[in-house]
Amino acid sequence: MSYVPGTIKWGDGGIGTPSGGPITWSADYFDALTIEPGTTEADFDLALQMAFDEWESVAAIDFEMAAPGEVADITVGSKDLGFGIAGIAEIFFFPATMTFDTVDIFFATDFTWTPDGPSGDYLDFYAVALHEIGHAIGMEHVPDPGEIMNEVIVASELGNGDIAGAQYLYGRDADDAPLADAEQVEPPTTGTSGGDGGGGSSGGIIAVVLGLLAVVFGFGGGAAILAAGRVAQDDGSEDDGETEMPLLSDLIPTTVLAEEHVLYVDQMAMEDEVEPFLL
Repeated sequence: MSYVPGTIKWGDGGIGTPSGGPITWSADYFDALTIEPGTTEADFDLALQMAFDEWESVAAIDFEMAAPGEVADITVGSKDLGFGIAGIAEIFFFPATMTFDTVDIFFATDFTWTPDGPSGDYLDFYAVALHEIGHAIGMEHVPDPGEIMNEVIVASELGNGDIAGAQYLYGRDADDAPLADAEQVEPPTTGTSGGDGGGGSSGGIIAVVLGLLAVVFGFGGGAAILAAGRVAQDDGSEDDGETEMPLLSDLIPTTVLAEEHVLYVDQMAMEDEVEPFLL
């Protein structure tokens, strides 16, 4: 059991303090998704709500669905994320205080999703949502397949390490269950490797390698990080995801690489700040 908490969190009270009020979220993701036959939008909405509820139930962090038309702290959408990327969390934060500003979570439109649990070759929406929301509250990857924040999703629920990491960042509410021991793991200085993508589960679920793309660029008065998820199908073929990817902690405090509010891979390559990752 292990965890790797980051250094960015909701609320300005510092590490180990509550989020300081509800974190609002909104969702407009479903229409562009390809889904398992026989499932419905209501099934996916329930899975997403359960993913937020699961993190809320283990630490002093509160989520609240935004009213229609209201600007939310976390938005959930879907779009084409490029080859092999299942989900991405775009994290906008204030470098001076290391507090979140907004987070945008996207699910990929080029996979077929099932709401909850392994089902043939369908991608587990709930498990990926848990992982991306984990990034959205400040969690980093952990080299432990028993935790949802492992770079390859094997677990389908939060592990004790995931819970310990959330409580390290936010503390715990009085009714949160006490934990078994869990070890805080320091992020490796060389980043993490995609490896062979794992073997999937006995149900044939696609293994999701959620290595951080981890590139930082200027965004007005704040900064932004992209946390991307790579997918490898369990088809017996060699995985090409051997590129080492820096972790959030390797890139903080941030370096402004571009004045525009977009990501320029070519410019970053010229600056020699980070290797371009064409995922």
